[in-house]
Amino acid sequence: MARSQPSCRAAQSPGRRVPFFITLVCLFATAATAANKAVIIPLPKRPTMEHAITVAPAGGDFSDPAAAIARITDATEHNPYIVVLGPGTYTLRGPLVIPPYVSLVGAGEQGTRLIGAVASDTADDTAALVVMEANSSLNGLTIMNTGGSGYSTGVYGRGSRPRMQDLKVLVSGADDNIGIHNADSSAELRDISITATGGGSCYGIVTISSTASMTDIRADATCGTNNFAVLNIESSPRMSRVIATAAGGNINWAVYNHASFPVLQDVTATAKDGQSYAVYSYNSLVKVRTSTLNGGSYGVASTGGTVSLISRSSLIGGSDADIDSYNICTFADDGAGNVLNGLCP
Repeated sequence: MARSQPSCRAAQSPGRRVPFFITLVCLFATAATAANKAVIIPLPKRPTMEHAITVAPAGGDFSDPAAAIARITDATEHNPYIVVLGPGTYTLRGPLVIPPYVSLVGAGEQGTRLIGAVASDTADDTAALVVMEANSSLNGLTIMNTGGSGYSTGVYGRGSRPRMQDLKVLVSGADDNIGIHNADSSAELRDISITATGGGSCYGIVTISSTASMTDIRADATCGTNNFAVLNIESSPRMSRVIATAAGGNINWAVYNHASFPVLQDVTATAKDGQSYAVYSYNSLVKVRTSTLNGGSYGVASTGGTVSLISRSSLIGGSDADIDSYNICTFADDGAGNVLNGLCP
């Protein structure tokens, strides 16, 4: 005789023990029915269901993500937690800090939103709506920080391997708006859309003293004065399938490198309006492969002893290098079918 499956009614019965995934599915199914749409739950790999906490406007263990996170005091590598946010919009009053070995998982970019207006006089964790500690993870959410004066950041990551995936990050309203800020971090970013807009200076992604990896990223920076779609400072990031766009300011940099060693592969870097540079580097070693660099002023500009190696890529807008720097093209082209080899023109 086939064994019957636990039902949602059983999951709601007092004192009845049912598998956690049934409770989880029932929680999301109830919210999805109310919204008349299906929800896919993006669980991280090998979640430890013994330490799972649900957050939902109704029917969860908590209704406030901050209260759910505060409940966790003993997360370790061998004792991880998962906090699952049901569909809905959750307002944060200050930075939400995700501890090490805790995963915060939403119902997808369209299903779960964290919103707030967090700002600070310093560009650090106090300016961020979400702060990720080492070995934490963030998945399946929209994060919206509407800022204030000073600096505002969507997500601030630090330490070893904070992981971000399937996110939409929107930051606006401050003097300086930063989508994702990685500091002293080996952060892993994948499948993320970032928009920083509506202030003096905008930054899509900032990496400082970090070895971040960025895969399948779209970063847009559109403020009125200075725009950096990606800013690398003393870092060694690997960028793959990244679309970086800076526009609308007096000076616009799609990718700016300072004392860094980035590798760009399958990257589309576009800068326009005012002074605009697709890739601008100071005192750096930059490797670009199978990419498109399109700058209104220059496709690539190198200063301060930089060496930029451009291979099998389109360089639109030409190049510029000071006396101590070199831009070297190998099987590149100018976007109009003309092959570029040797020193980039």
